[in-house]
Amino acid sequence: MNQQDDDAMVFTYTFTPQETAILARYIRWHGLPDGLERFSALVFDTVYNAMTIDDIEQFFKK
Repeated sequence: MNQQDDDAMVFTYTFTPQETAILARYIRWHGLPDGLERFSALVFDTVYNAMTIDDIEQFFKK
């Protein structure tokens, strides 16, 4: 968190790889409400960093 987030609510949750994949697919097809862009970017960065290009292509075809 940066200085601008001092008044933010904070909680910790560890997503399983399957939960992360489900969440990424959901965001890809349905989006998230405005204001969750940082969260969405973090989900996609996590998925992309764990997969090859071929894996990503197959992942989003499902």
